[in-house]
Amino acid sequence: MALSRHYAHSLLPATLRTGLQNLLTVIALVLGGPVEAASFAVCALLLQALHALCMGVQQATLMLISRHLGQARRDAARGVMRVAGALVVALAIVAGLLGALGQSGLDHLAANDALSTSTAELSLSLARLAPYLAPLLLLKSLSGIYGGFLAVTARGYIGTWVLVSAQAVLGLPFAWIWAAHATHFYRHGATPSAHHGQPAALALVQAHLGSWLVSTASFVAVYLIIPTAA
Repeated sequence: MALSRHYAHSLLPATLRTGLQNLLTVIALVLGGPVEAASFAVCALLLQALHALCMGVQQATLMLISRHLGQARRDAARGVMRVAGALVVALAIVAGLLGALGQSGLDHLAANDALSTSTAELSLSLARLAPYLAPLLLLKSLSGIYGGFLAVTARGYIGTWVLVSAQAVLGLPFAWIWAAHATHFYRHGATPSAHHGQPAALALVQAHLGSWLVSTASFVAVYLIIPTAA
């Protein structure tokens, strides 16, 4: 029974970190059509590729804090966490710069009259999503680092409940409701704005970012509150 619980606490976070993006792609298809679904899928793939770079930082952090905590060197473990956080922030800054360049290029591409309508729409949709890649990368990576710390200190169940609550129980319904509301006016020809509505992919990325913000803030709060993590 204990082994089954430990397996579930390890499996569920990994599933929620990746599987929900596929469900959000389906929602983008239902609410926005093929172009919005394609742009969200491309954004998810780019985020996954960028996150792979941060996975190395997470794995190294996990091994180092396991070693330090095994030797009762809590100050050293906290130092590793600070270094890992700084590395992830640096990678997110680089991703932000690349996103800005990509957004500029996609805007110019979308303005090219020689492109087909669908290609221009896809380029414009991707340009709208580009600024969100860096903050998503930062939040997902930080949640992985802090979630790994909870797992090492035998509190992985907390990370599981945080992700289940923020991503699935609250995040997924909120993403659907927000995207449905945001696309209601946009489908009638209004330009994207907070007042007139937004395309499905953009609204879903915003909702996804919000759920990761809640997850990461919860992880950091638990890390700061738990005595062994302080």
